Amino acid sequence: MTSWLLDLRVALRVLRSKPGFSVIAILALALGIGANVAIYSVVDGIYLHRLPYRDPGSVVVLWEDQTAQGGTRRSPVDPGTLLDWQRRAVTEAAEPAFADIAALRNESRQLTGLERPVVPLTHVVTDNYFEVLGVAAQRGRTFRPGDGEAGGLVLLSHGLWQSVFGGDPELVGSRLELSGEAHTVIGILPATFYSHHLFPTQPDLWVPSDFRDEATIRDARALVAFGRLAPEATLTDARAVMETIASDLAGEHPETNAGWSVLVEPVQESVVGGLRRIFTLLLAAVGAVLLVSCVNVANLMLARAAQRRREVALRTALGSSGFRVSRLLLTEGLLLAMLGGALGVMLASTLIRPIASLIPQGANVPFVEHVTVDGSVLLFALLVSIATSLAFGVAPARQALRVDTITALKEGSRAAGTSRGALRRGEILIVAEVALAMILVIAAGLVVQSLVGLHTTDPGFEPEGLFTWRTSVREPGSAGLDSAAAYVEEAERRVAALPGIDGVGSISFLPPLNPQFVQGFAVPSAVAEPGERPRTILRAITAGYLGTMRIDVLAGRGFDSRDRAGSAPVVIVNETLRRRYFDGVDPVGRTLSLDIDARPGMAAPPRTIVGVVADVITTGSQPEPAPAAYVPLPQSQLRVMNVVMRTRLDPVELADDTERAIWSVGGDNNVYGFQTLEQAIADTRWQTSFSAFLLGCFAGLALLLGVAGIYAVVSHSVGSRTPEIGLRIALGARAADVLAMVLGAGLRPVVLGILLGMAGAAATSRLLGNLLYGVEPVDAATFAAVGALLLSAALAAVWGPARRATRVDPMQALRTE
Repeated sequence: MTSWLLDLRVALRVLRSKPGFSVIAILALALGIGANVAIYSVVDGIYLHRLPYRDPGSVVVLWEDQTAQGGTRRSPVDPGTLLDWQRRAVTEAAEPAFADIAALRNESRQLTGLERPVVPLTHVVTDNYFEVLGVAAQRGRTFRPGDGEAGGLVLLSHGLWQSVFGGDPELVGSRLELSGEAHTVIGILPATFYSHHLFPTQPDLWVPSDFRDEATIRDARALVAFGRLAPEATLTDARAVMETIASDLAGEHPETNAGWSVLVEPVQESVVGGLRRIFTLLLAAVGAVLLVSCVNVANLMLARAAQRRREVALRTALGSSGFRVSRLLLTEGLLLAMLGGALGVMLASTLIRPIASLIPQGANVPFVEHVTVDGSVLLFALLVSIATSLAFGVAPARQALRVDTITALKEGSRAAGTSRGALRRGEILIVAEVALAMILVIAAGLVVQSLVGLHTTDPGFEPEGLFTWRTSVREPGSAGLDSAAAYVEEAERRVAALPGIDGVGSISFLPPLNPQFVQGFAVPSAVAEPGERPRTILRAITAGYLGTMRIDVLAGRGFDSRDRAGSAPVVIVNETLRRRYFDGVDPVGRTLSLDIDARPGMAAPPRTIVGVVADVITTGSQPEPAPAAYVPLPQSQLRVMNVVMRTRLDPVELADDTERAIWSVGGDNNVYGFQTLEQAIADTRWQTSFSAFLLGCFAGLALLLGVAGIYAVVSHSVGSRTPEIGLRIALGARAADVLAMVLGAGLRPVVLGILLGMAGAAATSRLLGNLLYGVEPVDAATFAAVGALLLSAALAAVWGPARRATRVDPMQALRTE
């Protein structure tokens, strides 16, 4: 320990003696380490955040999977199938893979007796739901077996308890009215509780149900199921059991269960699994920046080690072992890394909140509030700093072991020179950092081009001036209206009466914001591949939707007052469906049958195609149009709607008036998610914009560090070769010859690094996946432009030292030699 402290004091003295070198090295490391700590903080706070459940690794989500029929991979389950799962996988199983299975469903329940309507999102859950998750109440208790059958109980979120009831400590045990029915508050959930959900808002109320009165329902998939694995069971066991059950149910209920399998995935994967690709990409990018920083510092350390050959030789001659000298150099590297790491942590602490704020609230990314510099982040920073010191410190230490003591002492003042081997190592490091910078800049260029492409793509409607929100109706008959459709249409009528409103319409799944509802359909003489089942995105709309969105009707008509619940069933198709399945034939007047209209034992009745409309983008990040069909809301069973209105005024200022107009209809509807459609679309593209911004910053930083490294290596090379250059000039070499020599030597490793970087980018750019739109992973124009950019930047870095070399005084250089 004493000798190490002595090494530390010597290292401090050495670094103080060369302040310029120390500052540059520490800043380079601080930038690399700081970027890594900042991104790791985001990943740790969001992706690695431990869900607030007991043993969350044992909790899984169970989805119905319709991918075999071309449908969605994660679909909710119907009540009948859920009860079969519970019975066959838990109750009747000889060696159950699950300790228990629970489920939830989103509903709207209005809190009555308050100053203004409050309709928080409600989860109707099985009474074992919180036991399966492993969550205890902050106050009171959660549900127990039998509560679902008894009913009349409610749990509140911590947020609703605070915002509506002022944190009343006596609320537990009191009575509340939910949609006109008395309920007893039995508990308050912790503020940290996170509920897996299907809507862009967290629920605030939980009521119990056993869903046994819905046991015969098998065609209304609205439940999200959760399971807790049995103590000895594995995820593989659970998947095998559920696949067997799904196969059995498909045979027993072919009308509703045929073609459906079961997806069993860890709850952590279900919540944040979609973020894996983007966070892996960003961690790889900041790792590359750190490597570039290490290469720069390694080059500086190698240059310093070459200049200290005489010092190393003296220490060896005076009795220091090679190990002791190497340890001293490694201590200097560790000290630099620790100082750079400390500065990097301070830099990261100022960056993480701005970085987290780039994730919009509407993106529905969980745990953003947990992004901070905590103990795990500090441990990560420490480990990165130690690894960094080894990355750039080993090469100088090894070089010190190779110093010939007698030769170095004889060289005297010439010991400041650098060997050809040292210069070669510097060139190799330049190749590495140019290649890394090339890969980063190409990735940034591809993602930025994709973002530009997304913004310039015609969405198929006019988003300017559109304002949207979501509303749901608990059941037909609300507010004295005979159907959910009548409720939505009455709400539209009252909103349309507000000043400055140019149109109002509603749709079940608003593109490009919501998950798509995919359905199979049949068309007489449809043009399809052999064995292909035609499939379409299905949306229910009101008569005012197409006009409000300004979606062009290309043939036929839109929906109007003729298209009611009792009238002939009709449908509108988009241009992509017409082109794919009608082979250029006008489909207006023809029919198609939607699977959703089928009833057990009966074929789906045909719908008459009354119109063809223009394509609209499917999602915000991948907007290629897909086949789509629209049915009138009165002829559908969907009750959750996105309402859109077009206004000449600032739509945000109309939010309160709009909400009051909707509340005036009455009933148990839930209204949330007020936002402009332009902002909503931007929210769906957050991964592309987030990646484009950060990759651009990292690429710029890598480019800056790379140029600085090239400049440092070439400057050092020129300084080391001053006697040689002076001799060349004395023997008649022209300034142009010297310039060409230095430029060639400096640019050769750069060109090699660019070529290797292009090869690396070609191999890795496909990992960008769905972040790319409208640009190929290997885009020749992007590769060429980035190569030219790096070559120009390198030329600018080499030009100064090369010009300085042409001004070498040969007499002075030879006298020094």
